[in-house]
Amino acid sequence: MKKFLLKTALFIPIVIGMSYFSCEPDSFTEEDAMLLQGKLEKEMILLEDSLNKDYERITYTLSLIDAYNSTLLKSEASEKGLPGATVTLTQGGTIVSQTTAATGMVMFENLKKGLATLHIVLTGYSEVNAVIDFSYYGIGTSVTGGIQFGNVIPMIPLSGASTGTIKGKVTCESDLTNKVPENVPAGIKVIATVNPNSSALNYIAGGIIESISYDNLSLETLTDANGDFTLTVPGTSMGLDYSLRVSDFTVNQSLLMVTKAGAAVTGVQTVPTNFGSEASSSASVVPNVNPVIVTIGAPDYTFTAASATAVITNPNGLDYIQKTNSGNYYDAGNSFYSVMIDNPAPNAGGSNAYIDFVVNSSGQIASTNISTNGSGFSTSLENSTYNLPYIQVTAKAIVTGISVGGAITSWRVSPTNTGQFFSRTNLEFVRSLGSGTGAVLPLPPINDFGSYLAFSSATQVPSSPLGTGYVVNDEFTLSIKSGMSDVMMGKIHMTTGSVSAINVINEGTNYVSGKVDVVIASPGSTGTTATATATVSNGRIASINVTGSGSNYVSAPTVTIFNKVEKIQARATAFVNNDGNITGFAVNNPGNGYMSVPTVTLTTQITGMGTGASAVAVVSGGSVSSLNLINGGTAYTGVNTPATAQNAPSSIGVNVTGSGTTITDYNLGTGKRSIED
Repeated sequence: MKKFLLKTALFIPIVIGMSYFSCEPDSFTEEDAMLLQGKLEKEMILLEDSLNKDYERITYTLSLIDAYNSTLLKSEASEKGLPGATVTLTQGGTIVSQTTAATGMVMFENLKKGLATLHIVLTGYSEVNAVIDFSYYGIGTSVTGGIQFGNVIPMIPLSGASTGTIKGKVTCESDLTNKVPENVPAGIKVIATVNPNSSALNYIAGGIIESISYDNLSLETLTDANGDFTLTVPGTSMGLDYSLRVSDFTVNQSLLMVTKAGAAVTGVQTVPTNFGSEASSSASVVPNVNPVIVTIGAPDYTFTAASATAVITNPNGLDYIQKTNSGNYYDAGNSFYSVMIDNPAPNAGGSNAYIDFVVNSSGQIASTNISTNGSGFSTSLENSTYNLPYIQVTAKAIVTGISVGGAITSWRVSPTNTGQFFSRTNLEFVRSLGSGTGAVLPLPPINDFGSYLAFSSATQVPSSPLGTGYVVNDEFTLSIKSGMSDVMMGKIHMTTGSVSAINVINEGTNYVSGKVDVVIASPGSTGTTATATATVSNGRIASINVTGSGSNYVSAPTVTIFNKVEKIQARATAFVNNDGNITGFAVNNPGNGYMSVPTVTLTTQITGMGTGASAVAVVSGGSVSSLNLINGGTAYTGVNTPATAQNAPSSIGVNVTGSGTTITDYNLGTGKRSIED
């Protein structure tokens, strides 16, 4: 409370002064204010320092004792101190060194609250480093003028009657195929480090001591050929606690595995394995391995290849027309179906092709489709030009009546030749037989037959006689008006043969139904490939049936018959009871391609651990359906021991009494393998 009142009293004049100066702007400048502010801050620092010295001054007393001889009961006045030790205390930028008196004590005065470090050196004893916190006022003792703190720190002697011995053996599971751990190799480092929380040190880490360490008490040695080690270390009469750890090392571990680096394996494997205080704390999983290896003989499947040839038909037909000009003046909105393209060689086995045309409302050919390919056309038609003419079959008009001067009074289109044409607008009859002149015959009525147009054969009587000089039976021939030819044009593309049948030449042997592929060679990029399936009877190819005939074959394609029977070796696992007898089997993979019963061999994972068992295989449909046990045998017990992973502690604790010997063993477990299952 005094400190608070004092600071308040100092602060009040400052405020008053600033208020005063604010009323006199002409006589008190900003520079004056800054000078006054600096002066006040210096006075506050001096005041704080005075307060620290007067009210928070810290005195620290340290007593050093011999950890071997002392009972470490701080209340006993008979504790014998250690003189001559150099104690260095560092706090902030201040470093102070003192030497302990005959009582083993040193005192440091005028310390401040907060952290400080100690470094203690005494010949024949372990060096000590500690961190101390003087902020805990409740631990110190309030006295006139400040607070007093004190500690007793035991010093551990490095030689003499206080030293003891640690002996032991370091082992590891470097062979999982037996039941006892193995000695580690010679030259493995064993390290002992003192535990500052030992009861002999009275748990001095605590209170104002944040941490403490005995820095030159980390001792080490190497194992011999038997895995044994011996360490001579300082001790105390009450016993001194040490932590033992083993440096990491790698040895080859023998064990049984199911898979190694992703590949299936059997029998004893060797894998580099890491052991030690660090590596052995995360041991690898120990594989669960069956003591019996079941080996089923390989499949003995063989076959004789079959062969066949293909037959093609319908060669050299028309495939499609690639339109290059849609034309004009065709009968608008009509469809001309099955317009025939005549084959010039029908007697040689050829046949006519038929094309469908659809006309749009503008009188142009909108689409074409070859409805019948035909056959036997000359290959010279490929890419040749096809025109859809306005007149497919020419009509003839016959004069049936004339006047006295030879003018035409009646006429008709011949009933047997009424024509076939595809336009109504650009046709005309032109005299082709006779000597008359001056007659233009109008087109007679037109009949639409769907696939073409034709004239009516009825007699036509003009409204007035036509021309002069005609006689009965003079003829007029239907033709295209001059300048009106704009027909549809396109390129013809040929289609060749398709596969109609496949003849089996060689039936082969040992084919299996459903395990046969028939592959027919492709006709190339312009056609479709034919497809087929095989029928198997008694292991032979009885027939091959065409399921898709394909197109554009110019010659008989090659036919290949593939045998799809895959030779797969069967696998099985044995069931073994606790007495080491085989009781049965599970077929894990029945395999494929067995034509006869394979051998079954039962061997042990570890040589010599099991004998006398036997079994036979049962084959059905080319696979091993089951194994029948004949003799269960005895002593099939070869598995990994231990069966589960064993971690090792990162360190083990040992208590050493001066001049005594402590014996301890350190097992590093099953280790961490470099190659997992």
